Amino acid sequence: MKNILILGAGKSSTVLIKYLSNLSEKFNLKIKVAALDVSYFFSNPLNNVLPIELDINNLDQLKRNMMDVSLVVSMLPNFMHFKIAKICSNIGKNLITASYLTSEIKKLHNNFLKKNAFLVMEMGLDPGIDHMSAMKIIHKLGRDYNLKSFESYTGGLLTPNSKSYNPWNYKFTWNSKNVVLAGSQGAIYLENKKKVKLSYDEIFNKINLIEIPQLGVFEGYANRDSIKYLDIYNLKNIDTLFRGTLRNRGFSSAWNLLVKLGLTDDKTSVNKSLNMTYNNFLRSKVFKNKKEDIYELISSKFNIKKNSLEVQCLDWLELFSNKLIKIKNGTYADVLEHILSKKWNMKKNETDRVVMVHRFKYFKNKKLRNLVSYFHIDGKNQIETAMAQTVGLPIGIFIKLFLMNKINLKGIHLPVKEEIYNPILKELKTFGINFKEVNY
Repeated sequence: MKNILILGAGKSSTVLIKYLSNLSEKFNLKIKVAALDVSYFFSNPLNNVLPIELDINNLDQLKRNMMDVSLVVSMLPNFMHFKIAKICSNIGKNLITASYLTSEIKKLHNNFLKKNAFLVMEMGLDPGIDHMSAMKIIHKLGRDYNLKSFESYTGGLLTPNSKSYNPWNYKFTWNSKNVVLAGSQGAIYLENKKKVKLSYDEIFNKINLIEIPQLGVFEGYANRDSIKYLDIYNLKNIDTLFRGTLRNRGFSSAWNLLVKLGLTDDKTSVNKSLNMTYNNFLRSKVFKNKKEDIYELISSKFNIKKNSLEVQCLDWLELFSNKLIKIKNGTYADVLEHILSKKWNMKKNETDRVVMVHRFKYFKNKKLRNLVSYFHIDGKNQIETAMAQTVGLPIGIFIKLFLMNKINLKGIHLPVKEEIYNPILKELKTFGINFKEVNY
């Protein structure tokens, strides 16, 4: 019997665990699911799935649960991965995550090599499916044509039929803290052979309108560091390389207002937040000690109309009200996340949608051509969400390949090799994750 340890039992883990459970009889597999709260899996038992209550900070308990497994999957927040990766590299355990590879973790490459083990990161949706689907096209175009531009965008959104009145046209479809902190690290990308750096304050001001066939027009803003993928994708001679996030129209300007108000700050603590009103929280950074009407202050400070979409979005979140926050301690970002969770958590009758699009420009017979590759998938329910499917299934399929002895990796890798992405993309089609292409 082979054992697999999954760390984390949040929203993105559900489909992965179900997928592995369905494989468990065929591969004589036991799946341990470890998290602080595993109550869902006790009340909804799955075949060969063993829930374990575990505090990730208890290193001794963590190591004990790793010792009898052949592979570890970390579905924990990104900042926890280094601790997990270091343990796995020391004791020789294979590890998979859906999160971005960091420079800190990258230094563990030789440790994994010495222990004859691998770490595969960026094996989810974005990063993950975006890499695999893009590389399939890049390898094809790179062999035959002169590739000049590549843009990639992904968004976790709501299905159109889920939209009751909500001026944001958005709710949490994945980790809420990551949503609140999106863009906080700034962004860098290549545009017409020039490196463009955007600060946090600039990201939501510089929006691209992205039209996707059959789906409409979306906003796209820059996501993290696109430059590092010049080497990873082997695109050293390309003119433009841009990786971005999709949102529905109107979102970015409203979110930019929250950034300008300082409410996404994750370093500064909010004093006396327990008895603070939403209105005072809204004032507390930029308009501290000012008694004027908050609508007037915002309108004057940011040169926006009092009935603008941005103000409507803040009003819908009840940020102008005297409602009490009722949360002890925390940063501005923590308090904002708490407030947003009251309005942005999906209701039972709502479903999410994942949208991804790649846009290529290349020369064929000395003529500039365009290729657009895209897909969307909707969530089935509150458990099998579109986000859970697109994050969990690539990891699950990779694990199946591992169980079939079709993975021969050592050290640290991303899913950009044909032997990885071809079988994964092929199986993803059977789950409705199927890219369409338009050439013109």
